[in-house]
Amino acid sequence: MNELPTGWARAALGEATTVRKEKEDPRNLPNLPFIGLEEVEAHTGRIISTQNTSALRSAVAIFAKGDILYGRLRPYLNKVVIPDFAGAASAEFIVFPRSKLLEPRYLQRVLMSPAFVEFTTSTSTGDRPRVSYESMSPYVFPLPPVKEQHRIVAKIDSVSAKSKRARDQLDHVPRLVEKYKEAIIAAAFRGELTSDMQGADIACASLIAKRKSALASKMVVRPWNGRKLADEDLPQVPNNWRWFLVGDIVIHRAGIAFQSDDFGTKGNQVVRLGNLYQGNLDLSRQPVFLKDADKYHAFFATTGDLLVSQTGTKYKRDYGHFVAVPEQVGNLLINQRILCLTCIQGIDPKFLLFYSRTRLFREYFFSKETGGVNQGNVGVSGIMDAPIPLPSSVDRKFKPGEHLPGKLPLASNKTDRRVVIGLKSGANLSRSRPRKRIMRRIFESRQAQGLCDLRNIHSVLDEAAQAACNQSGDEEMLATIRERVRVDVLDLMIVCSDPR
Repeated sequence: MNELPTGWARAALGEATTVRKEKEDPRNLPNLPFIGLEEVEAHTGRIISTQNTSALRSAVAIFAKGDILYGRLRPYLNKVVIPDFAGAASAEFIVFPRSKLLEPRYLQRVLMSPAFVEFTTSTSTGDRPRVSYESMSPYVFPLPPVKEQHRIVAKIDSVSAKSKRARDQLDHVPRLVEKYKEAIIAAAFRGELTSDMQGADIACASLIAKRKSALASKMVVRPWNGRKLADEDLPQVPNNWRWFLVGDIVIHRAGIAFQSDDFGTKGNQVVRLGNLYQGNLDLSRQPVFLKDADKYHAFFATTGDLLVSQTGTKYKRDYGHFVAVPEQVGNLLINQRILCLTCIQGIDPKFLLFYSRTRLFREYFFSKETGGVNQGNVGVSGIMDAPIPLPSSVDRKFKPGEHLPGKLPLASNKTDRRVVIGLKSGANLSRSRPRKRIMRRIFESRQAQGLCDLRNIHSVLDEAAQAACNQSGDEEMLATIRERVRVDVLDLMIVCSDPR
């Protein structure tokens, strides 16, 4: 064992404490506040609420102000509290009265320590494991003088408060990142990121219709006869942009319900709703395959196609994500409640990916939601009839990440290797274009919904990082916080544009 400081001792719990064993019939008591196990929050030492004894019939334990209540049922839940009032508690609590040898909060810390939780868990078994005072009594812990206990508790409380404030500051960063991601995408589809490159080229409806007809002739698909774009209230876009419907620029195939008896471990993988997980294509989640899938060739999704989940939890908006089929997976079969989209010539799938994340598309998509109490469904029209602004071919060539030499001061190493916004086609901008000019266009793009100017992102994130760091005296934690907030405008754009 490690040597203890002078004045400290090692004591068994049964030697340093006593417990209140008396139980009372609540009908013989005045109306007292009552604490049940469900009124104590696990792992936090916090009392959520109280009842009163007037409606109780079973025997209760009595406690005084400052006593420690230890939940003996399922000790791994770590329910240990110190009420600042006298009252009654569930008989599932062990009551430790105040002691001259122990500061109550120090004993509470001992009882909530990982070592003690591990000890009690090892001594309890069954579906409803319980511990007794007798089984806990042999546990040995360091016992400093009472004044030292006070100092230890005060120090722990101080560090815990700093840690909580640091976590609160750190938790704010992801929300801030999400706001900037949304703002950047919104700015892109208002034409703000490419306003200095717009030429006379205008998106041509007849050319788009011709290209869709050419693609449809090569595929066995059902034609889409959706609505016509009416004179509706749509956001303003640059002069050389035009509004279309998603159905104008894609060919669609709806998935079918395959017979589960035909599923196996080899063949072509079937993409199910569970594989479109949180906006990502995760083929490792409960994979199923179909042999002899050639007869279903009309339901194949191939590289570059987009998959859209049409079913999720009603009102939670946890579906409707566009996901790209990557190169390395081969042909995938589309299961029911998934729509597959193939873009016509000249429309990059990434362009649709980004647009599917805009507020305009999401609002239109979920305005078509139907379903029961829990399950939400959106039909094909909720996707194909959604309005989409189509830029000129000049705008679709803009790829900021490929035309910014080097990286910004706080950018991560991944910055150089990843495309920022994929509004692309074949052409490249001149390498001689001044870096500052492009950056100025990015930073001057205003955020939607009255948010801050994008130029403020460095200072805002830096303030959040510094505030979190200042609350922590732990150098390891400090380094972790700094690493997590090493982001800037370019990194945010990378995150929001990575379709995976």
